[in-house]
Amino acid sequence: MPDKTHDNGPHDHGAGQDLLRHSEPRNLKTIGIVVLVAALGVAGFGIASRIIADNRVENWTGDQAVQSVQVLTLESSKKGTTLALPGEVQAFINAPIYAQVTGYVKKWYVDIGAAVKQGQLLAELNTPELDGQLQQAQANLDAAQTRLTRRRQLSPVTGSVEEVYYRPGETVQPGKPVIALLPPANLKVRFFSPERQLATIQIGDIVGISCDSCPTGLTAKVTFIARSAEYTPPVIYSLEERAKLVYLIEARPDDPSKLRVGQPVTVTREARP
Repeated sequence: MPDKTHDNGPHDHGAGQDLLRHSEPRNLKTIGIVVLVAALGVAGFGIASRIIADNRVENWTGDQAVQSVQVLTLESSKKGTTLALPGEVQAFINAPIYAQVTGYVKKWYVDIGAAVKQGQLLAELNTPELDGQLQQAQANLDAAQTRLTRRRQLSPVTGSVEEVYYRPGETVQPGKPVIALLPPANLKVRFFSPERQLATIQIGDIVGISCDSCPTGLTAKVTFIARSAEYTPPVIYSLEERAKLVYLIEARPDDPSKLRVGQPVTVTREARP
């Protein structure tokens, strides 16, 4: 008798494969549905949590925005009690005094709490730089004033004008003479004596002075006698005198106002006994 199980083996194996083919799509579909439901659940939970957090923040913000005010009603005391409140005294405005120059504090004349008056000296500053500038400016001012004074030429002595070197409109440089003065005491009489008469004249002797327009009785004192001889100068016109050696002698007149510069004179000397 043949074995049925053996004969039906191939047919049963094919049926099992068909069953697996139909069951796999169903399992995948079921898994997808489960995953989708889980994702929707997580998303819904997150959205709900966010909404709840936003509501809490909004409620907290609203609570903070509302200011609480406590109203107190003051009622006058029927018993006349004094109201004591804490306070503080402050300055309405200060009047700062600013430094006007650069320097350092040399001395304070007042201190904190001292009473001052308008115009009172408060402090003193040391200003070396300004002091130097002041000294330089003072020196420049003095020099300018000196130059300003020197533009006026004043006579230093009493005398007579002997020469004028510049006329109005001409330029004068510093150090150049503009005028020549002759004080009366600066006049002297120059004359020459031959060697044979030199021994009769000594320093301190009184000699007589005469000229065509001079008053009589003019005298002069000998103040200089040359130690070396020289030829007669051209002012002596005698040919005989030119060939002789003479000695220069100078004498100061006793009354210079009676004589003029360049005036020819005659000098006389009385012979010694």
